Amino acid sequence: MKNHSFHFLWIGQAFANAADVVYIVALLSYMYSVSGSIAMTAAVPFAVTLSRFVGGITAPFIIDQFSYKTILVYSQLIKTLFLLMLAVWLTLFPGERILTVFPLISVIAFFDGWAVPIRNSLVPYLVPEDRIVRANGFMAVVDQLVQLGSWPIGSIAVSIAGGKDVLSFSVLLFAGSTILMALIQLQPITSGRNEKEEKTKWSSMMEGWRAIWKTPSLLVISVVDFFDSIAQVVWIAAVLLVYVGEVLNKGEAWWGYLNSAYFAGLILGGLLCIRFETILKKTIRYAIIAGSAAGGILTFLFGFTTTGAAALLISFLVGIGSEIKLIGQITLIQNHTEKKLLPKVFAARDAILTGVFGISSLLYGMIAEAYGITILFVLSSLILIGTGIYSFTVRKYVRFIEPDKSVSSSVL
Repeated sequence: MKNHSFHFLWIGQAFANAADVVYIVALLSYMYSVSGSIAMTAAVPFAVTLSRFVGGITAPFIIDQFSYKTILVYSQLIKTLFLLMLAVWLTLFPGERILTVFPLISVIAFFDGWAVPIRNSLVPYLVPEDRIVRANGFMAVVDQLVQLGSWPIGSIAVSIAGGKDVLSFSVLLFAGSTILMALIQLQPITSGRNEKEEKTKWSSMMEGWRAIWKTPSLLVISVVDFFDSIAQVVWIAAVLLVYVGEVLNKGEAWWGYLNSAYFAGLILGGLLCIRFETILKKTIRYAIIAGSAAGGILTFLFGFTTTGAAALLISFLVGIGSEIKLIGQITLIQNHTEKKLLPKVFAARDAILTGVFGISSLLYGMIAEAYGITILFVLSSLILIGTGIYSFTVRKYVRFIEPDKSVSSSVL
């Protein structure tokens, strides 16, 4: 049954990711066409990430009250209903009341702050410990394959069918994801009913943060995540859309090409993790260091590249390094965290990622309007190189702890 449940998990996540990408593509296109403002368009990812940050902060309260499966299914269901409301609203009021879009997308993102930590926490419950790297790599490849196809397909669909029909399709994908999540067979898991009675709301909220603070390996990964979140803003659609026009002097189609190259690199990075699982476990600290340093150098080169072919190659290479690094970091969190604390640690991590990313998206939009798009790539490259140096100095805290192989079995 665990095998089936793992398949329901990754297929359901694939549906949810596809819906997220397609609906964001439609929404960004809508916002830019209606407002004509880079800052207003960048406000979409800002609103999404800020709301997801709030969701991540409140997630520990819910984790103490309900089973993981209940939280996952109902959060996905609520997201489906609010996306349906958004589709209906844009159908009834096309081009009007643009600010009304933000509360709806904020609610969707808020419940993502509940769902994402639970999804990441379920992997160790559904696969043996010695297969976690392979499972994470497999799910990452599926995620990136979905996004690789969703960005160009979503862009083409919006140009042909319009945002209304595309949003309706996203609703169907969300609904399918909800059904698949409900099919996961899992023993009811919570943080412990006896313990929850003794916890204050503040204590519950801080539990994941305390685990990060007291565990050197988790603290190192969190610092890396913090700076990565800032640096990764240059790869959001709102920035790349302007980069394509101002630096590459290409049409909007190149926005999709660059995204496709980046996600192709992510896919290859995930496949390499699956193929060289044993090697990655032994060299995981160096994968994180190299991923940061190489990412910084490549990001700098990307910002000054005026040739389309070179930009595509750099996007592809950045994707490879980013994915290997990300899979390594997620694996280390799962490897160094007590299972019952995983959702709260992932919730704290998600709060870091989304909070910092959201604020950085807004700031980067303002900086781009004032100083041009190229300066953003310079800033991100310096941040990534600095993160690589930091990772090197604290590398002794970052290693994979081998599990007891007597409990292993194949699920993939």
